[in-house]
Amino acid sequence: MEDYLNHAYKGSKGIFKFFQEKLKTSDIHNTLIRSLPFWVAAALISLTCMGYTKLFTFCETQSLKLLQESRLTFIILSPVFFLISWFSVHFFEKSAKGSGIPQVLLALESEPLLIKRNLLRIRTILFKVFGSCVALLGGASIGREGPSIQISSAIAYEVKKLFAKIDIKIENSYMIITGAAAGLAAAFNTPIGGIVFAIEELSREHIRSFRIGLLQGIMISGIVSQALLGSYLYLGLAPVTAFHLNSVGWIILVALITGVAGALFGDLLANAIVRVQRKPFMFQVGTVVFSSVMLIILYFLCGSTVFYSGKTEINHWLFSSDFASPLDCIARFLGPFFSSLTGISGGIFAPSLSAGASLGSLISSVFIPELKVNLALTGMIGFLTGVTRVPITSFILVLEMTDRHLAITTMMIATLVSHLASRLISSKSFYEILLEEMKSRT
Repeated sequence: MEDYLNHAYKGSKGIFKFFQEKLKTSDIHNTLIRSLPFWVAAALISLTCMGYTKLFTFCETQSLKLLQESRLTFIILSPVFFLISWFSVHFFEKSAKGSGIPQVLLALESEPLLIKRNLLRIRTILFKVFGSCVALLGGASIGREGPSIQISSAIAYEVKKLFAKIDIKIENSYMIITGAAAGLAAAFNTPIGGIVFAIEELSREHIRSFRIGLLQGIMISGIVSQALLGSYLYLGLAPVTAFHLNSVGWIILVALITGVAGALFGDLLANAIVRVQRKPFMFQVGTVVFSSVMLIILYFLCGSTVFYSGKTEINHWLFSSDFASPLDCIARFLGPFFSSLTGISGGIFAPSLSAGASLGSLISSVFIPELKVNLALTGMIGFLTGVTRVPITSFILVLEMTDRHLAITTMMIATLVSHLASRLISSKSFYEILLEEMKSRT
């Protein structure tokens, strides 16, 4: 028996050594080593985005609670919160201004020194979170998706630098793109949307070089998120109706309107931001105060729909029997406009989705109520496409948020029509206009 155990031990040891040598001399070993930065970055990104989401939601809840319990106090404090948010990024970390996506795009085109000093660093993460959450306390109509993308890219870049110290070197662009994609995937719980965004917006030429790392990063991010939060949909299973040829005309109409509206919104907002940023310091401060006051005026005219990201309103229009009103559409267009005009930290993904949903819901209430949900989803895709000019990403995001493959034909028609309609207004997206301005200042 003892001889048998000795032979078994020697045999297993020999097999282990054989595979160990094979692992060292094969591509598998190098692949595993080069994958480590992506795995570590993805896990950190997932944890950070979850924490940011909880903090963002907490600030929105507390702000809404203050609005409901003491409207006068909220009205007094709102401009104060806006000013604190703006001053924090203007004086301490200018790269934390705005949505964050133009900064990521600029980082991909910049030298490493510029990335390190100005665009993607730990300080950027801290002020991005602080600025957006403080603005949210003041009722700002902003989203967390753009900031999540910049935060995640910064994390990935920092991880890349750490692994470079132990001679595991990854291209800057590979880590930044993977970080951005994992951030979007974590923010919306849309892993395929993250991959498509990376291909469509961030890396149209070099995706083949690091496609496995990108996939691994998003996969690890998704696993960590679902392990801690469970499987969930950003919006839920929307009660859509099956596609029918009779609905094509209405889908095209809503896609046309929302595609044009989104393009107008993005073009007007981006050019307004550029003009404000070129003005003297006191003019910019005045713009912050003016924008917060405009939000309060809109609140008295349109109600609390004007505040926050708009996710609550989207769910209301999708899952209740209520339709969006004309005032809701005005609120969801002007609320994000005045909030983002200030240059505070905050994204426009979620506000764009809510603006599109309001338009789709309003049109269905007037003409064809039975297509309420389908046209709301059409509006979401159309408006987001008009603003960002990433039609496939918009389509995939809404599809994953609702998990409604029953409406996939409706969504594809909306994607194509809105993309064509938006190009009638401008050939440049919201992000491209801001990116050009940032390049001119670099």
